[in-house]
Amino acid sequence: MKLLFWTDAFLLHYCLAHTIQQKTNAKIYGIFDVTDRLKPFFQKQDLVEYSEKWFYHDNISSKNIPNLEYLENFEKKYNIKLWTLAINERIFLQYNPFYKFNKNEILSIIESECRFFEKILDEINPKYLVTLDPGLHHGHLLTQMCKSKSIPVLMLNISKFPHLCYISQSIHTLDEKLEKNYDKNFSFEQLQELLLSNNLSTHLEKL
Repeated sequence: MKLLFWTDAFLLHYCLAHTIQQKTNAKIYGIFDVTDRLKPFFQKQDLVEYSEKWFYHDNISSKNIPNLEYLENFEKKYNIKLWTLAINERIFLQYNPFYKFNKNEILSIIESECRFFEKILDEINPKYLVTLDPGLHHGHLLTQMCKSKSIPVLMLNISKFPHLCYISQSIHTLDEKLEKNYDKNFSFEQLQELLLSNNLSTHLEKL
């Protein structure tokens, strides 16, 4: 069984890969979205035996001339609207005070991502993608590509309720509907209290 792990600076999925490899005979593959400061650790580490690993930033360029025909065919093939991803990415918008990307740079980055992810998925055809809920467009792009290729996504979501997580195919969405009358275990007031107990503002007020 081949498992593809998306790992970032949070390191949770690196630890998960280590645990799963100890308990199963799965082949572990890794895509690393980390800074240059963290990269040497993953290049030299020996806790997880990766069958193959790739570093996201080594494969992305903003300087290529976009191939619009490729991007158009990609959208049709995977049923993904790439420009919708781009215009909702905070790094590309006015919220980035450090750099203003032009249209060709954005398309060059997105094309690099499409080709990079497509190469990996075609090469290894993983049984599952194991990832965190994506905070940036490229994480969402990879999950959508996997769904289009019928590769199940095991996405760890942080629950709105304290100290709880759940695994689903999509961000902040349960795969299955809750049983009828499930919510009758709690009153509305109890649910409010549970939600507020994990509110960051409430914790800060107590400091």
